[in-house]
Amino acid sequence: TGASKVSQVHENMKALDVVPKLTAEVMKAIEAATAV
Repeated sequence: TGASKVSQVHENMKALDVVPKLTAEVMKAIEAATAV
């Protein structure tokens, strides 16, 4: 996971909760917002 602390592992696990919410539409919005 690249985590060096238990708290970082917990944060990584929380991040997995949002994965099902990342629809194609959401991903396009993220890509548009982060495009350089």
